[in-house]
Amino acid sequence: MRILVVTSHRPWELTEPLETTDATVSTIQIDPSRSRTQRLRDAYCELTDRFERFEPDVVLLDLYELPGVLTARLAARHDVPLVMRLVGDRTGDLIADRLESAWNAGNYGRYVSWQVSKRLSEEILETATGAIVVSSDLRDRYVDRGVFEDESVAVVPVPFRPEAFDPTANSPATGSGRAESPLPPDVECDELVLTVTNLSFERKFRGVYTALDELEGVLEARPNAHYVVAGGGQYEQALRTTVECAVSADVRERVTVAGFVDDVASLYAAADVFVYVSHLDGYPNAVLEAQGMGLPVVANDAVGMVDQIDHDETGVVADPTESGAIATAVRELLTDDDRRSRIGQAARTRVTEDNSMSSVGAKLLTAVGSVS
Repeated sequence: MRILVVTSHRPWELTEPLETTDATVSTIQIDPSRSRTQRLRDAYCELTDRFERFEPDVVLLDLYELPGVLTARLAARHDVPLVMRLVGDRTGDLIADRLESAWNAGNYGRYVSWQVSKRLSEEILETATGAIVVSSDLRDRYVDRGVFEDESVAVVPVPFRPEAFDPTANSPATGSGRAESPLPPDVECDELVLTVTNLSFERKFRGVYTALDELEGVLEARPNAHYVVAGGGQYEQALRTTVECAVSADVRERVTVAGFVDDVASLYAAADVFVYVSHLDGYPNAVLEAQGMGLPVVANDAVGMVDQIDHDETGVVADPTESGAIATAVRELLTDDDRRSRIGQAARTRVTEDNSMSSVGAKLLTAVGSVS
């Protein structure tokens, strides 16, 4: 099978798994840093050349906006099946979060821009023969709304790079652990609870707010525990303000809003428990990375985490609407070294097997064939 991959963000998530198969793959990567006009021109030049020279059997598209529409139309013109790879709900919750944020901020130009983006995504999906989604939750959303028929959607998880998140290479014993974390140097921290997220989205910010509210009691009861939230975005300052104004003074100094952290693997290596509460994720990379680092994850039973966590086996599921549930889950893990180790090791085993390049590659190839 000759597969033309057209992508922009994290192209390796498709190219590296497919390289482990017997498919012939050609990749077009559109540089997201270029202007809209440049991206459209780049896409047109690359696509016209590949359709003529490569003659693909199928196009696997992980790209939106006008370059995505152009790809869809050229695929239709050449009578080549188009398969979308979807990591989020492009016409549902994901775009709704963007629209709500823009409207609430009074940024009506941005609001109109996101409305246009939504319509472009809808046009691409209307053209697609089928879709590959990263979680069963996403599949259900697209099928329930009638965007795709059930048989036209396949679930293939996000691949994992074990060399980038290796607990032995990033362990504190190697000198790149807790000492390299963004904790204040004068803080003594025997227990570190960690969240890594993308604070560009309001619904992810709400998840962190929920976790923070729950963990305040844990920090009060455990004076040597510290909570770190890593991740940048437009809601980072709102989170800092929340910590400053809403967290009690005796706990506040043990809550760190780290912002964007480049060496996030060292943070995972330094942590004891990973907490992730979100209402907007296809298949969160942060959970995948934490599990790959052998961390026990406490998360809500929603969105992509449903596929990532088997309760008390590869993580702990807690209901954020039940007062004290997250706090109890974290507290129990912090006080039980054996259980914490067992869950963390089981999680790493699962992601290194189920999310390996070869496993994801085989699933991708099968999925492309079945939905195209």
